[in-house]
Amino acid sequence: MQTARAILSEDKDSIDEVLRKVDDLGRELVDMQEWEAAGFVLCMRGLLTGVIVDNAFALEGVYAAGYAKVYGLISDSGWRMVREADEADEEEDLADTSDK
Repeated sequence: MQTARAILSEDKDSIDEVLRKVDDLGRELVDMQEWEAAGFVLCMRGLLTGVIVDNAFALEGVYAAGYAKVYGLISDSGWRMVREADEADEEEDLADTSDK
């Protein structure tokens, strides 16, 4: 819920603080080989940075429910979110135009 609170607050410092916590937790989960939990944390990190990570659609059980709850809380808030694949397309388009 810290993710949703930080996003809804629109306070950059709060978002940055939660991002640091999420990054630390993600590293710990990877070290412990807790892959499903680490995938969920990656998806939460994505929401904090405005990206809907493709892995979110593969979440199952409590992780899928948790993601859906947070996404539901922030989806109507005006927080700009793009799908991960769309973000990659945008970056590719920017690279194409900078070469010209």
